[in-house]
Amino acid sequence: KHDQSWNVANMAAALDEHFFSHHGAYPLVVHHEDLTDAQQQRISDQVRSSAVVWQRVNFSVDAALPKYYDYAAVFRDVNLSHRGGNLSSPSMRGTFHGFGYRTMCRFYAALVMFSPLLLQVDWYLRVDGGDSRITSAWPKDVFAHLQARHYAYAYETISKAASSSRLDGALRSFNQANPHLKVDAALRLPFVNSRGEYNGRYYYNNLEVVRLHVFRTRLHWRLFMAVEHSGAFMHGPTYKQNLGDADYRSMALPYLLNASQVFQMPARMIPYSH
Repeated sequence: KHDQSWNVANMAAALDEHFFSHHGAYPLVVHHEDLTDAQQQRISDQVRSSAVVWQRVNFSVDAALPKYYDYAAVFRDVNLSHRGGNLSSPSMRGTFHGFGYRTMCRFYAALVMFSPLLLQVDWYLRVDGGDSRITSAWPKDVFAHLQARHYAYAYETISKAASSSRLDGALRSFNQANPHLKVDAALRLPFVNSRGEYNGRYYYNNLEVVRLHVFRTRLHWRLFMAVEHSGAFMHGPTYKQNLGDADYRSMALPYLLNASQVFQMPARMIPYSH
């Protein structure tokens, strides 16, 4: 039986073989909750062309749930996913997304942009250490390619999940409070219905390339906090649903960029599967 560190080690080996060894020694930053020293060493041993650095995160209830959330409401929605109702324990297989997953969505929606290690860099490429697979060599240095062409966000595909009334309400209030704010209509169009509500489509962001300064602006922080205070990342129309970071990213980008700054990468640029 393989644990999560086995998956991360395979991903690290693939990045080293197919990207770092061809295009430069970009650091590999691993955000994790509880990898042991031995597991970290196993992963580091897979990478010969670059440095592996570690950033610990704490997604336990006491550390990760802000006081403005209604703990009782959060517990009511997610406790059946956790053995004994302990929200700080991993969710059980075969259930729905628990507290840790929903906290991860909040983290990748905005908080990761302020991760201490990422504050030292201008770009990041996100891959899911557990499920992402890099399948062959990358023909281009994706960072250099995007920067030379003045892009700020890149994705491969658009997927579809569920709509979010809490997201709609938060954005409606944000727009009313900021009536002169410019929102790029072309970027917004694929993600809204005829009433201007979120339609459930999203940039598939388990693979994304991000120019980080765009997401460190005061505007983006205010937007994130408006959605955060709506409770959308923890609650949905049923207890099995919540707003994902991909949903949020897709609706946030029109506030931050214009269509000419967003690039759909052809599959051959980053050979990838999930």
